[in-house]
Amino acid sequence: MLNRQLQLQRSKPYRQRIYHIFEEDGVLKSVIYSLPDEKKFIGSWKDISVFNNLSPEQLETRKGCEVIIKRKDENTFIGSTVEKNCTSNLRGAAYATTEVTITKDTMISWDRGFNEKDDQVWGATKGGYIFKEISK
Repeated sequence: MLNRQLQLQRSKPYRQRIYHIFEEDGVLKSVIYSLPDEKKFIGSWKDISVFNNLSPEQLETRKGCEVIIKRKDENTFIGSTVEKNCTSNLRGAAYATTEVTITKDTMISWDRGFNEKDDQVWGATKGGYIFKEISK
């Protein structure tokens, strides 16, 4: 049963994006792009050649959704979207927020959607998803 659930989740991702991360004036920025015909790219992480014919002109910038990341200390970076600038219509949201914490071996990403009344309508409620580095 669990294997079937994983297959369903992988076949219906709630979001597929391209991220461009770069440094500007000592600050890291993560600019987010939407893919054209997203369904065509489901599962493409297994065969990245699917992206060979994709050009930058085909991507749509998610204006207001960039994540600004700053160094907190020697081993930690933190960042977030700015205020309510990232518009969203997913599951009744008016805007989305992202908060990110990056350490030497962990990344925490907390995405949430809020309606016009600032009520959370999607995303984790108690904290972000935790990604840990694993050795090969």
